[in-house]
Amino acid sequence: MSRTWTRTFTPSHTRTASNTRTATMTRSITRTATATFTATPQPEWMRRVLNGGFEAGNTAWSEVSTSYPNIITLETTAVAARSGQYLAWFGGANDEVSVITQTFSVRADARFLRIHYLAASYEDDCKVPYDTARIIVNDTVLPGGDITLCKAKNVSAWRALTFNMSAYVNQNVTLRIEMRTDVSFVSSLWIDDIGFVRTATDPLTYYGKSIGSPATLPVNR
Repeated sequence: MSRTWTRTFTPSHTRTASNTRTATMTRSITRTATATFTATPQPEWMRRVLNGGFEAGNTAWSEVSTSYPNIITLETTAVAARSGQYLAWFGGANDEVSVITQTFSVRADARFLRIHYLAASYEDDCKVPYDTARIIVNDTVLPGGDITLCKAKNVSAWRALTFNMSAYVNQNVTLRIEMRTDVSFVSSLWIDDIGFVRTATDPLTYYGKSIGSPATLPVNR
């Protein structure tokens, strides 16, 4: 595997991680990237979700955010992608709605949908769903796809969610991953490496490095 990256970018961030709900953000990113990959090709079923590892940047997915120009973004020194250099960052501000969607087909030979995530929150109360994330297919929340974000449920090493999509075999479906935060105690969710596998225990592999556990997750974007 070889990579050649040429990147020019100038990030400017002012981030206030504060439970008083004051978020001041100034972002200016100019990026020029050239990527060359040489690797063993993925099985066809792992490529049915287009740009499932987000390495193609802001393509294939529809992105909506009330606070930011995009959800798919480069990793940071604090939050490393599970593979490659890109991931999807949801939340990160108060009163934020973050959504990505994509339509694809479900087939009988690989009916398990795998999604990897990290989570960080300032919310103390896990009993009340103040900040939530949902994984939805055709307007129905998948079993196990309703996530409440709070301190006790923070996830600092990439964790897999696996969904049995047998009910949707031979159908085109729309996957929607969304997160909503309230007006206080910021939460963030990171998603990377989405794709189909043949069994509930099969690994999902993408180009690039694999990261185990980021040291510190910043809650505010």
